[in-house]
This record gives sequence, structure tokens and C-alpha cells, in this order.
Amino acid sequence: MKKILTVLIVVVIGGCGRPPDLNLEQETPFYYEVAWVDPQIIIADSQFTLIRAARIDSFIVAEPVIESVKEPAVSFQVTDENCPVTVNILDEKSARVRWPLLVKHLSSGFYKLTLDFSRTDYQTLPPGYYVLKVDNCGLPQMKLFLRE
Repeated sequence: MKKILTVLIVVVIGGCGRPPDLNLEQETPFYYEVAWVDPQIIIADSQFTLIRAARIDSFIVAEPVIESVKEPAVSFQVTDENCPVTVNILDEKSARVRWPLLVKHLSSGFYKLTLDFSRTDYQTLPPGYYVLKVDNCGLPQMKLFLRE
């Protein structure tokens, strides 16, 4: 009886078989890119382009998408149509409005505003860092960009 009890104690304390493998492999991280579903151009002029989509989606990519500071674009969502959307270019150092772009009521949806400097002279917007700021119902979206 003492032998059986001793064997049971050894089995319970020592375990039955090998210890679990603690070599956990690192999972591969997932990176996502935004896909605009049926985008439409809302405004296109010499200064900027504004596109809208009722829905956005995402898909997995192998590498992370790193936004360039040289791409002057900002994405935002409008949920309340009663608030006007205000878009300004701010001076990066003083945060003052350097160039007002848009004040408009927009319908609900997802938007992306992209600047085009090909027709803008350097007196209007000299080279340097600026902030593209969108304000909708007091919710700001900002993007730092470089004008070369």
C-alpha cells in the first residue's frame, strides 16, 4: 500500500510524460491597407481633389503602408450632415491659417482630400512644413506635409 501511494505521489508531482513545449513561435503581424469602395470625385479644381465613398474596407498586405510626409492628403469621416466641414492649411510653427481651402456641408461618408501644388506658386505657399487640417463638428483631423 505504501508503494502504491509513493508511486501515485511521484506521478502526480512529477507528471506523466514530457513537460509542455514552451517554445511559442511569434505570430506574423498583420498589416492592413484601406480600400475605398466605389469612390466618387466630389470636387476637383486646381488646388485640391475631394473624393467620397459611402463605405471603406481593408485588406491584408505583406508590409505596413507608411504615409509620406510629402503627400499632402488627409482622410476623414462625416457623420453629422448639420456641421460644416472646414479645411485649412496651417503654418506648422505658428498653427495659424495659411491658406483656407473649403467650408462646406457634406453628406455622410468617408472622404479624402488631396492637394495639388503643380499650379501653386511659391509666394502663395513657400517651401516648408505645413498642416492640412479638417474640422468637422469640432473633431479635427490633421496631417503634416512638406512643400518642397
